[in-house]
Amino acid sequence: MDRAQSSSASAGTTAPHQAALLHEDSFSATSDVANPAQSAADAAYALTSPPTIPWLLRYRNALDRTGTGTNSTHDFLACPPLLMLVACTDDATPVDALAELANPHFLPRPYHDGRYDPNSLRREFVMLHDNTDGPSNFAGEGLMMKEMQSRFGVGCCAVVRVNSGGGATKDEGENLEWATHIPRPKLLFPTPGSNSSPASPVDYASLGNRLSPVDIQNLRRYVGSLVSSSLLPAVERRISHLNIQVSNHKKGMKNMMKGFFRKSKDSSGESYHGANSTATAVNAGATGGYPYSSIESQTRLLADTLFLMRDYEAALSMYRLVKDDYKQDRAHLHHASVNELMGLCIYLIDPYGHRYGREAYSCLETAFYGYQRAAEDERAALSKAVGESGGRPSASTISTRLASRLCLVLSARRELCVDRPMEIADLLASASSHETALGAAVLLEQSASHYYKATAARKYAFHMLMAGHMFRSAGQESHAFRCFASSLYVYRSGKWDELYNHLRSALAAQLYGMGRMSTSLRLYAGLVGTTGGGRVSVRSQQKFLNHLSAICRDFSEKAMEGAEGMRRLIDAPGKAVDPCSEVLVSTPGAEKVLEIPAMDLPRIDDSTVTIGVDGAEGSQRSGAVVERLDSIVSNDQDATVGGSAGSESEWQDMMCSVAAEMRAADIIANSDSAASTWDHIERVITEIDKEKTELAFAARTKRKGGNIGSPEKRAKMEPLLVSFELTNPLGVPIRATDMQLVARMTCSETSRSCTNEGAVEIDCSEEAPTGAKNRSWKFGGSESTYAIPEFARVSSPEEQRSWHPAHLSEGGPFFVVTKSDLAMEPGTTTSLELGICPLVQGDLEIVGVRCKLFSEIWVYHRFYIEGPLLQDTRHNRANRIRGKSHLLESKVEVDMPRLIVDLVPNTEGPTGTSGATEPHGGATLQGQVSDWTLRISNIGTASACNVVLKTNVPWISIVPKGKSPSEAEATSLCIGPSGTLMNIPLEANTIHPGSTTEIPIRIRTSGGGRQEFYMLFRYELVDGKTQSPPSAPRVRWLRKMLNVPVYPSLTMSASLQPSTWNKNENILSIETTNYRSDRQSQLDISLDKVCIASRFYQAKTLASQLDVGASDDQSPEHPQIGWQERMTMHYLITPTNTASEGELLLNQCCHMGDAVDGDSTSDVLIDFVCLENAHDRFKAALNAHTEEQARITAEQENEGQPRHVSQIRRDKSALKDKEESDAQEDGGGEAHHPTSIASLCPKKANSEINLICAWSTTGATSDEKVVGQHHLRQLAVRPRRKSKGCPLMVTARHKSEVSHNFAAAGPLHTEIEVTVSNRLVETEVDFEFGLDRQPSFEFIGAESFKWTLGGEDELVVPLTVEISRSGVYNLQSLRLTVKREEVEIPYYFPWQWIIKVSDNSRA
Repeated sequence: MDRAQSSSASAGTTAPHQAALLHEDSFSATSDVANPAQSAADAAYALTSPPTIPWLLRYRNALDRTGTGTNSTHDFLACPPLLMLVACTDDATPVDALAELANPHFLPRPYHDGRYDPNSLRREFVMLHDNTDGPSNFAGEGLMMKEMQSRFGVGCCAVVRVNSGGGATKDEGENLEWATHIPRPKLLFPTPGSNSSPASPVDYASLGNRLSPVDIQNLRRYVGSLVSSSLLPAVERRISHLNIQVSNHKKGMKNMMKGFFRKSKDSSGESYHGANSTATAVNAGATGGYPYSSIESQTRLLADTLFLMRDYEAALSMYRLVKDDYKQDRAHLHHASVNELMGLCIYLIDPYGHRYGREAYSCLETAFYGYQRAAEDERAALSKAVGESGGRPSASTISTRLASRLCLVLSARRELCVDRPMEIADLLASASSHETALGAAVLLEQSASHYYKATAARKYAFHMLMAGHMFRSAGQESHAFRCFASSLYVYRSGKWDELYNHLRSALAAQLYGMGRMSTSLRLYAGLVGTTGGGRVSVRSQQKFLNHLSAICRDFSEKAMEGAEGMRRLIDAPGKAVDPCSEVLVSTPGAEKVLEIPAMDLPRIDDSTVTIGVDGAEGSQRSGAVVERLDSIVSNDQDATVGGSAGSESEWQDMMCSVAAEMRAADIIANSDSAASTWDHIERVITEIDKEKTELAFAARTKRKGGNIGSPEKRAKMEPLLVSFELTNPLGVPIRATDMQLVARMTCSETSRSCTNEGAVEIDCSEEAPTGAKNRSWKFGGSESTYAIPEFARVSSPEEQRSWHPAHLSEGGPFFVVTKSDLAMEPGTTTSLELGICPLVQGDLEIVGVRCKLFSEIWVYHRFYIEGPLLQDTRHNRANRIRGKSHLLESKVEVDMPRLIVDLVPNTEGPTGTSGATEPHGGATLQGQVSDWTLRISNIGTASACNVVLKTNVPWISIVPKGKSPSEAEATSLCIGPSGTLMNIPLEANTIHPGSTTEIPIRIRTSGGGRQEFYMLFRYELVDGKTQSPPSAPRVRWLRKMLNVPVYPSLTMSASLQPSTWNKNENILSIETTNYRSDRQSQLDISLDKVCIASRFYQAKTLASQLDVGASDDQSPEHPQIGWQERMTMHYLITPTNTASEGELLLNQCCHMGDAVDGDSTSDVLIDFVCLENAHDRFKAALNAHTEEQARITAEQENEGQPRHVSQIRRDKSALKDKEESDAQEDGGGEAHHPTSIASLCPKKANSEINLICAWSTTGATSDEKVVGQHHLRQLAVRPRRKSKGCPLMVTARHKSEVSHNFAAAGPLHTEIEVTVSNRLVETEVDFEFGLDRQPSFEFIGAESFKWTLGGEDELVVPLTVEISRSGVYNLQSLRLTVKREEVEIPYYFPWQWIIKVSDNSRA
C-alpha cells in the first residue's frame, strides 16, 4: 500500500500554480497594501492542492483499496452474492477445469477463516471461446452447453463467444469507452518493457479491437440474463433470509429486553446472543471476533447489502440495530465502521443537509474517534509483539488508514464541512499524528486548507510548514517545495521571525538539493543576516555559508540571477533601475561582477549612521545639522578632562548668541553716541530675539512648505567619516575585507558623474600609467590613507554616453575612499568608521557600503536613513509621514579653512609655580587658576580670519600681549557684554593653511561636580574677491566640549558690620572653610592674601590675629587651613582719602609681611572678577527678559483677565528699581565696555567693594603648587537705595558705672544719648522712634516720635534714665518702625547698653 501511495502522489504532473511558484520571482512582495496579511494568505492558498486534484484522487483511490475489499474484517461490502467460474476452451478438458474451480479451496480467504458463509453462494459457470485464437476443433455451443448442464445443472451455465471480428484494428476514438470503464488502479504499473505511463489512455487503445458487433450483442444479452436470472434472485434470497434472522433475534420488544441483559463478547470470539450461540468458534483475529454465523455479522451483512442496493433508510435502521452491540463489546473498529455507514446513509438521504446535516456529521465524527481508538489498540498490540515504540511508522495500521480515508472524504464534501471548517481542520490534523510521512503530509495540507477557510492564516501556514516536512521525509521534493513556499508567504508578513527563518532554511536546503541555485542563494543570503542564522546550530550556519560560497563559485550565472532578483526587491517600486544596465549597454568591454545586495552579513544598523569630518584620533563627530558643525573635543584619557558631544540646544543657543553679540558690537561701534553697559546688554538681547525669531520663522516656513532641509554644505578636499555599528549575527567568525563606502557624485563644472555603485568592471584597451590604479591620497588632519574605490567609473561627456575606469579618466576620480579589513567574532558588535573625500565641486551622495566576505563574495548594503517627520499637513502629522533624509547628501563647494584646537597645559603657573593640571595629573579644584596654551591649527585648504571664541561660562582669560588694556576697555579681548565671547588675537587676523598659532590663556574653574565646558569657535573664509555690495562671509564653526570634574576647595563667605566707634568705618569678617576631598592626604590650603578692589574704600587687617607665637623680627607664616577646618579673619574697611578718591585701588592684605598696593599680578586677580561680573549681569538681564516675554505671552493667552493689585505693585517696583539700576550702571555718562574694570568699579561714588581671596595648595606631587582664587562681588559697605535689613544704625553714649546715695538724694538720674544714623547713601528713611517701658527704670524725654532721615544723615536723641535702686541694668529698650512701600516693619536690636549702679549710702 505504501508503494501505491508513494507512486500515486509522485506520478502527478506539476499544476499551473506550482509551475508559477517555481519561478524565481515567486517570492516578491504582495501588492495589496490595504491588507497585506490577507493578501499574503490568499497568495499562499493558491498553492494548496484542492480535493479534486488528480494526484490526490489517485491517493484516495489507493487508500480505498487498502482499507476495503476482501481483506476487510469489519464490513461486508465486498461479500459477493454470486460466484462466476470462467474457463476457456483452450484447456484440454474445459469442463473438468470448471469442476476443479468449483472446489471450495479456490474460494477467497474470507470463506476459509469464517468471515463469509461459503454455503450461501450461487455459482455461475461460464465457458469462454475465442473465435480467433481458440481451438479449431471446437464442437459448438450446443454440445458444450449440454455437457456443462449435465455436469453442473440447468440454469447456471453459459457459453460465450468473443473476438469474432478477426485481426482488423479500429480507430482509437471508437475504443475509448473500454479505457473509461476499466478500473485503472489495477493497471497503475506499466507493462515491463513499455515506455508508456500507466496514467496515459494509450495503454488501453488495443482493448476490444477484435470484438464484432455480434459479439458485443451477445455479451450484452448474457450480462442482462445474468443480472436478471442469477444476481438479483441471489440478492433477494440473501435479503429475505437475513431479514428473517434479524427480525427473530433483533427486533421486537422481547429481543429489545434481552438486549438490555446482553453480555459482551468473550475473548474466544463467541456471541451469546441469538440462535447461533452454540456455533463453533473460529479464529477471532481473522473474523474480527464476529464469524458469519453470529447475529452481529448477519445484521451487518444485511445492512451492507441494503446499502449497496441504495435502500438507505432500511440500511440505516439495520446499522442502528447492531451499533450498540459493537459498542458494548468494545469493538471499536466495527463500531466506527457502522457509524461511518450511518453517516453516509443520512448524507445520501439528505444530501444538502437541510434536515439531518448535523446528525450525519455527528455520526462521521463518532466514526473518526472510533477509528482512532482502534488504531491505538492496534499500535499497543504491535508494540507489545514487535517492540516498536516512538517515531513515525513506516506502514500505518488498517484503523489509521480508515481514519485518514474518512477525513479525506469528509474534507471533500462541501455540504458537510461548509459551516465547520475549524472542526474539519482539527480532525484532519489529529488524523495525521500516527500516519506515515506521506499520509501525514496529505492530511496536514488538507487541514491547512480548512484553516484558511476558517480565516486562521497562521495555523494555515504552520500546518503547511509541517506538511512540507512530511513530504520531504516521504521523498516528494516538489510537493515539499510547494508547501514551504506557501507557508513562506504568510510568515514573511508577520512577526513570526523564528518560524520564518526556520522555513527559509528548510526551503533553501530543499532548493539547493533540487538544483534551484538562484532562489536558494536568495534564501541563504537572507538567512545569514539573521540572528544565529535563523537560530540554528553552528554547524547549520557553517553549512549555509558553505552552500552560499559553492553557489557563487560553481554556479555563477544562477548566482547572478539570484542577486539581480534581490536587487529588484530592495529597490523602490517604480524606480528599479539597475546601476549597471546603462554601463553594460553603452560601454564596450564592461562586464558585471557578482555582488549580493542586502545580505546583511555583517548586519549594519542604519539608525547608528553618522557623518562628520575626519579629524584627529579619538575625536567625536557630530551628525548632520542645519549649520556646518565640526565637533572636536579633547582626546585626553584622564578623569579630569574628557570629551563629549554636549547638548545640541546649548550649542544652538551659543551660536545664536555669537551672531547677536557680533551684530550688536558692530552697531554700537558704528554709533556716534556713547553706549553704557545697559545699552550693550539691551542691544544684544534685542539681536538675540531677532535671531530666534528668524530661526523660528524659517523652521515654521519649512514645516508649512514641506521643506525638510537641504544637503549639508561641505568643502572640497576635506575628508569625511561615516560611522556606524555592525554586528556578526552568526555563531561563526566572519572576515570582511576591502570595506569601503559606495557613493555617486556629479561634478558641478562638467556635469559628469562618478560612481562605484554596481559591481561592473570595464576592460579598457588603453594602457594605464604605472601605479595609477593603486594611487593613494593623504589629507591634513586625517591619519587614514585614501584610494580609488573598487568599480569606480567616470562618465564621458553627455553626448557620448559611455564610461571609463576612474583611474584612466581625464581628471581622475571625483572622490576617494578608505578601505578597511574587519574580523568579527561570533555575536559581537563593533563600530566602524569609513572615510570618503570629494576631490571636485558638485553633489555627493553616499548610498551604501561594500565589502568582500571570505575574500571571494562581494556584498553590498544600501543605507536606509529615516527622514524627519513631516508637519506640513494634517494627514502627514496623523500618519507620521516622513520626508527624505539628507544626512548622507552633501553639496561640495570651494576650498575652505578647517581649524583644529588643542588645549596644551603650561608647566609654569601665573605666579611662577606649576599651576596647570597635567594630562594625567591631579584633580581640578574649585577656583583653581592655571596657565594653558590655546593651539590653533589650520588643516584646511584656505585661509581663515576673524576667529572668535564663545564659552558657556567665563572660565577663560586671554593673556594680553604688550600694553595692558585701560580701565574702560574690554577685558580679555571680549566682544559683547556676556564676558564669554572673545576675539582670538592672530597675526594680521589671519591663519593660513598648514600654519599653527599659540595663544596663552588662563583658565579658572568654578562650580562644583562635573562641569560641561563648551567652547564654540567661529571663523570666516578669507575672500580675496571684492564685491559691491560685499557678500555674506562664508562662516564655519568648531565645537569643543570638556567634561571637567571640579572638586571642592574653599568656601568663602563675608559679612560687613558698621563700626560702633566710627560711623565711617566697617568691620569685614571673612569666613573660609576647607572642603577639599580629591584625595586622602595633604589637603591643607594656604591663604595667601585677601584683596579689596574698590575706588572709595580700603582694607586693613586687624592686628594680633595671626602673629601669635611670632617674634618681633619674624613675619608670620601663611595661615594653613586644614581639612574641614574653618577660619575667620577680620578687616577694617575705611574710606579712602580725598586725594586718591576715584582711582581704582587693589588693596592686598597679605598675611606674609605688609600690604602691597598695585602689585604686578593684579591683572590675574581682577580679570576673572570682571568677566564673572559681566557674565552674571548679562545672564540676569537675559533671564529677566525671558521671564517678561513669557509673562506677556501668558497675558496674551489670557487676555481680558484683570491684573491683581500685588502684580501691579511688583511691576511698578521692578520698573523703579530698573531705572535706578540703569542710572547707577551708566558710570556717570562715560562710555566703557561691560567687561572692563570701569564697569566693575564705576567711577561714580558707590559703596560697594569686591573681595578677592588668593590661595595655594599642594598639587599631585609634593613639588607641585596649585594656586586659585575666590571672589565675592558687589559687597555693599553702605547701601545706596535699599537694604535687606534695617537701614538705620543705632548707637548710644552713657556712663557704664555710677555710684549714687539713694538714701540721701533719692532716685538716680543719668543721661544717655541715642544716635540714629541712616546707612543708605542716597535714600531717605521714614521711621518711628519708640522706647518700650521697663519695670526697673524709666526714660524721661521723647519716648516716641516719627522722623525722616536723609541719606547719610543722623539724629541724636538725648534722654534721661531714672533708676530707683542699685544694680546692673540693660538700657537698650529701643524699637524702630521703618515704613517701606506703605508697610511698617518694626526692628529690635540685640545690643546691650549696660550700666552698673552702686549705692554709697552705707559707706
